Amino acid sequence: MRGKRNIFTLQENKKGALKMFLSFFNAKNVVLLSCALASLTFAKQGQKKLCDTSLTIDFYASLDLDAEGNGNIHNRSLSPWTWIPKYSPDRIPQFLFEAQCSSEYCVFPSGVDIGLNSLPIYQDILVLKQDTEDRKCFRVTFERFPEELQKLTANLRTVDLSGNKIEVLPAFIGGFQQLKSLTISSNKLSSLPNDIGKLKKLETLILNGNQLKQLPSSLGQLKSLRTLSLSGNHFKEFPNGLGTLRQLDVLDLSKNKIQVVPAEVAELQAIEINLNQNQISTLSPEVSRAPRLKVLRLEENCLELSSIPISILTDSQVSLLSVEGNLFEVKKLRDLEGYDKVQCQ
Repeated sequence: MRGKRNIFTLQENKKGALKMFLSFFNAKNVVLLSCALASLTFAKQGQKKLCDTSLTIDFYASLDLDAEGNGNIHNRSLSPWTWIPKYSPDRIPQFLFEAQCSSEYCVFPSGVDIGLNSLPIYQDILVLKQDTEDRKCFRVTFERFPEELQKLTANLRTVDLSGNKIEVLPAFIGGFQQLKSLTISSNKLSSLPNDIGKLKKLETLILNGNQLKQLPSSLGQLKSLRTLSLSGNHFKEFPNGLGTLRQLDVLDLSKNKIQVVPAEVAELQAIEINLNQNQISTLSPEVSRAPRLKVLRLEENCLELSSIPISILTDSQVSLLSVEGNLFEVKKLRDLEGYDKVQCQ
């Protein structure tokens, strides 16, 4: 459909039933998927309550590995089947019907071929799973990156899938050539695919609150990237290869486990670097050579006063140095040369 795009929507009707449907937005509108922020509340009659329970969007399919990769159904014979109801009290819908083969072999118009096995062909469908602790309230979450978004690769500009349970970012993410903003915070990502480097128009990448320990080298190919936020991950070392991000304005690596700020930071084009709440005890003097660095945040780390390079105060472009919560009193910076050139906090 030219000039239009899809967005998943979840809605509660007057009877409290959930309906999922596709709605269409004009091409000029920004598509924003933020299912973690959409919450649906069910309360007892005459009682209002805010709840923290979650309703998970999952994909129902049999775990039979033999059924994977069965190919196009039109190229295969069909076996007689019987509809078998599958019931789960914690799922919406509670009943799903699965076709069960009536024969172990393949059936042709001419008869049964015992030389061929009969295998089921499964298709994932979207279902809702309920948190069993409290059934009154629900929050929508994804357990995997929605494959349905592949249909929007030509037009999608913004994706926000924060507050879900996504563990893997699929390789097809590289196909979103028009994507400018990607936010997948508060999920369970432990790695990124190399294909993320294909997002040539991406300007904002926010992956806070995941389990990332390193970045793929292809990330350095994001030539349009201006904001990179990786707060609250598992980085123990300062990520390599960010010096090629020539448009980068803001880099947020706060709330990680970084111990050393290396000399390579001098290659960064960032205007602001946030390294608050790490374990930094060593700060390379080369930081002062970062050509555009104006704001350097180092609060709540393990820095001694002697660990602060004088060159940051005297020879750098830094105008705001934030070091509160380290192993020295901020007022002692007043005794250092160049203190009057930089605003210290």
